[in-house]
Amino acid sequence: MMNPDEYGARLFGFMGAGSAALCIAMAKDTGILEALLEAEVPMTSQEIAEKKGLKERYVREVLGGLATAGVIQVNEDSSHYHVPTCHKGVLRSTSAYSRMLPLFGQRYPAVKECFKLDGPPGVAFGALPEVFDIMEDYRSANQDMFIDNNILSAVPGLKERLETGITVAEFGSASGTLLTNMAARFPKSSFTGSDVVESVVEAANAAASTRNLRNVTFKTYDLFNLPSELNNSFDWIFISDVAHDLAYLDKALSGIRRAVKSRGIFSMLDLCMSGKVAENVGNMGACFLFTGSTMLCLAESSLYENSDQIGPSWTVEKARDYLIRAGFNIVKVHHAAKDKHMTHFVCE
Repeated sequence: MMNPDEYGARLFGFMGAGSAALCIAMAKDTGILEALLEAEVPMTSQEIAEKKGLKERYVREVLGGLATAGVIQVNEDSSHYHVPTCHKGVLRSTSAYSRMLPLFGQRYPAVKECFKLDGPPGVAFGALPEVFDIMEDYRSANQDMFIDNNILSAVPGLKERLETGITVAEFGSASGTLLTNMAARFPKSSFTGSDVVESVVEAANAAASTRNLRNVTFKTYDLFNLPSELNNSFDWIFISDVAHDLAYLDKALSGIRRAVKSRGIFSMLDLCMSGKVAENVGNMGACFLFTGSTMLCLAESSLYENSDQIGPSWTVEKARDYLIRAGFNIVKVHHAAKDKHMTHFVCE
């Protein structure tokens, strides 16, 4: 147990960490971060302000926050700022999720009402459409790494099968970023994406058409009621960052089980916590899962009557139970080295 001084220092540290995340988000949204990532030499606050058409005094304050947090580097006389080349890729890929903090703040009043016994059951994602933009931003920045490290490396022989040509489906594909990328990389395979939101499906098809990809199409399917014509249709089906949001996961997995071929593969990639709460004390990644669940995922799935109310703070063990109950044989559970909470359940 920590003494009062240590405990106080930890609590105050949380304020600092949240402040750093807000500074990253502001720098990203205003173009400050873009200027730093593009720069080959250190820049002054005035140079950044002029390049992005911003007020220098505000730019200087955010740069100070980023520098004191160690997000960026500053020279000895505090006049020039830069991001080391070896840090640029990491900052670019992780900065998208910093925008979740302002989003949580916007949703805070509405979510707070959900705690009350007579309050609303939840708050829809669509109440603040920016959430979709943030998720798309993160996926776009990390898609190649995600495909290679979280998907292909987890399933032996999958890359070779995709190169030869197989039928693939992604349910809950949203704007189709991952699927269109795979369709471009593996032109001999056929890809079908789906989402329940028609406007998102239309946008995904338009994006695929712009890239002149003829081996991928997106359709509107309800994952809780997949049509029987999809039965025994796909060599490989995957869902990514979807399962924990579903109000009726048993029903969704049952439909997927019917859609995958008898000797096919099903991949469920999802955020999961390993072990009980007591086993994760001090794990700030787990803390983020609980926070994200409260502000986003739980609030969304709770809108459905008798919802499973899973959320991304569910455990690997609970996810296993769902898959086994649906009739899947789990052949591998994969954790990527750089994305430890994203768990890939490889099933047959």
